[in-house]
Amino acid sequence: MPFPVRKLTRTETLLILAFVVGLFLFVGGPIWTHRWEPDRSILWSYTPIPLLVSLCLLRGRRLRFASFLVETLKVVLLKFGITASLLLIFWSVGEPPPVKREAAPTAPAAETPPPTKAPSAIPPESRGELRGTVVGADGRPVPGALVWVAAGLERYTFAAPRQPARLSVSRSGFLPPTSVATVGQSLEVRSTDGKLHTLHVVCEAGDTAFNVPLLASGAERTLPVSRELGLCRLRCEVHPDEVGGLLELAHPFAASADASGAFTLPGVPAGRLRIAAAAGPLRGEAEAQVVGGQTTEVRLTTRRAE
Repeated sequence: MPFPVRKLTRTETLLILAFVVGLFLFVGGPIWTHRWEPDRSILWSYTPIPLLVSLCLLRGRRLRFASFLVETLKVVLLKFGITASLLLIFWSVGEPPPVKREAAPTAPAAETPPPTKAPSAIPPESRGELRGTVVGADGRPVPGALVWVAAGLERYTFAAPRQPARLSVSRSGFLPPTSVATVGQSLEVRSTDGKLHTLHVVCEAGDTAFNVPLLASGAERTLPVSRELGLCRLRCEVHPDEVGGLLELAHPFAASADASGAFTLPGVPAGRLRIAAAAGPLRGEAEAQVVGGQTTEVRLTTRRAE
């Protein structure tokens, strides 16, 4: 006969919740003074829950594995509801912090920053067309796959588009699902459904590029695209089901495959290039030798990324 699940008393549950919510509110200073960066407070407020639950159960001689799991989960869920509600309240009042972005190391303040490089002069006869298809491991076309030049153009400098790249988020997700922005271009983002969201951008190396709130008022935020990060993941910290992609490049050579998986990249500088494709969890790469004045064919086979 299985052991019964012996529960915490109401008083024990309330005492544990009071302790961990207190940690959340005051670890590292009052949470309302650093409400836009709550990660440390959240971590410390969850850490002691298993120990406190086990001590209370042990004290009352009720400690069983099933009791420990059930009561720990119950306290975690109650604590999550309380602290998440508090964060939403704190986020809904006051002005958001200035936009922050991790940047490459800069020269000392006393030094003059290097001037922006002028776009490279590339003769038309030194450019070619890159054309191809994106298929899955089964050979079937991958409609809508994003294709771009991943390497081979590092010696060139390209002018950024004058118009900003635009991105919006709602409970339906990010729109467009995958955006493309060029170094030197700005990225304008906003909420479109009257709800608070966040824009958390993480590049493939794991570094955070942006982590900023998007206010329910729909106020637009302008973010600088200052370095090439490749394909990044988008997510909303408030609504974890909202995910998307952001491709940050130092050049304009990116395109989406059509319904048959076909794509075209015109005006690509000649040379040995590495071409990449992505569609959801699918990734693929191929080498291509672009020749000036000619069309180069390439076939990209994608497979599920590990």
